[in-house]
Amino acid sequence: MKKLLGCVCALIAINSFAAWSYNSDTSTITDGNWELVCSKGTGEKELIIGVAKDWNNAYKAGSGVLDLTTFEENTGYKIVKFNNWAFNVAGTSGNANLIGVICPTATIISKNAFAYCKKITMISFPEVIEIGNNAFYGCTGLSGDVEFPKLKILNFEAFRGCKGITGMSMPSLISLQNSALRECSSLTNLVVSPDIHTFGNQGLRDCPLVDITPREFPKIINNNGLTHGFMGVAKLKGTLSFPNMTVVEQCFFYGCGVEKISIPAATVIKRDAFNGSKLKTLTVSPDKITTINYQAFYGCKDLTAVPDNIFDVVKVVEYGAFQDCTAMTTPPVIKSPYLTAIAKDTFNGTAGKFNGAVDIYSPIASIGDNAFLQSANGQVYNFYSEAVPATIGVDAFSGKAQTDMSKLYVHNYKAVKGWTELCAANDSVFETLKSREDYPGSSAIGVIKCDSASMGSTYHWVISQITTGSVITLH
Repeated sequence: MKKLLGCVCALIAINSFAAWSYNSDTSTITDGNWELVCSKGTGEKELIIGVAKDWNNAYKAGSGVLDLTTFEENTGYKIVKFNNWAFNVAGTSGNANLIGVICPTATIISKNAFAYCKKITMISFPEVIEIGNNAFYGCTGLSGDVEFPKLKILNFEAFRGCKGITGMSMPSLISLQNSALRECSSLTNLVVSPDIHTFGNQGLRDCPLVDITPREFPKIINNNGLTHGFMGVAKLKGTLSFPNMTVVEQCFFYGCGVEKISIPAATVIKRDAFNGSKLKTLTVSPDKITTINYQAFYGCKDLTAVPDNIFDVVKVVEYGAFQDCTAMTTPPVIKSPYLTAIAKDTFNGTAGKFNGAVDIYSPIASIGDNAFLQSANGQVYNFYSEAVPATIGVDAFSGKAQTDMSKLYVHNYKAVKGWTELCAANDSVFETLKSREDYPGSSAIGVIKCDSASMGSTYHWVISQITTGSVITLH
């Protein structure tokens, strides 16, 4: 008997059998215990385990740990690959006789090769550079730490559902594809290459990661268009940096636990990118972000302020972008000269805790439904542009209670006329509302009406901040 510390960190007894032999006439290999079907590789002295024609296509006989350590020495041939479905019996069943695999020479493990081999408890493949789709899907017997020192590509669902693996060290990995480690529900530590360029769609979903090495990923540009990269990695904390990422893909950090993220090259933040995450600080560069798609920061309940520079040159902010960011106390400064609309629900459920005025320098032509719904009582909005909103939606400025009306201050003398015309339809109501305690006095131009789904018609003060000879300086 001998013992081996394999790539899964567990000591397993390995049975010693006769030397390996290869029969080219029958295309089989055997060591007296295992008898396996093989096929020729591309090289003269290369063999592939399995023939990729049917389920369980490699297996003829044998049980225990398949140890191929001495195969090349015994036969003069090198095992370079495990073929499709080599030990996968029928879709959701695997070979029940296999409890471990050691192969020091294979470089490729093809799709479904060991899928649902639930009795496998250890594997060792030090030369493998690519693992195919579903290769170890559902191998629930694997446990402990798994090491693949030369692995570069981990394909679709390669280890999905391997619930016993606690750590994976893949220091050469540059591509982690869709769902590759999904539902590895004990995986707490992950090592990949600093040159990794792809975290696939839901590749880490439902993994309780507490650490990932490295923490900076300079080769990720747009993640090859793949989404949901760190989705659901809720226990991962600290900082992540993506210095060259230009596009934050859809749901990329959805529900992620990381508090500080740096994306200085980003220009586009796609839908739900940070939805429900634990984000506290987002670093973006000045004059970079042009597009924030819908609900990009929805439900970021630890975000206390809109990230610095995010409104510098943005052209599009879609609906619900900062909705329900309930810890946001610092009011936004909306200053992009290219932004013409505050979309529906942009700050819905967020505006209620602002500790100061919302400053709007952008030439806003429309304000959508619920844009600042549930705003603080008497919330102040400063409008500095000469533009005047042509449309103001339902509940755009409505608070939880209308004790004090919101106050819209006009700071540009060129806009006063437009705001006055906008208020004109409500002149009779304005005269009535002058009796309120929160009436701002003679500087009031009038009131705007916001029909409310829950409160009927609500009104908000429009107030001129222009004095004779005043000079207005705009951002």
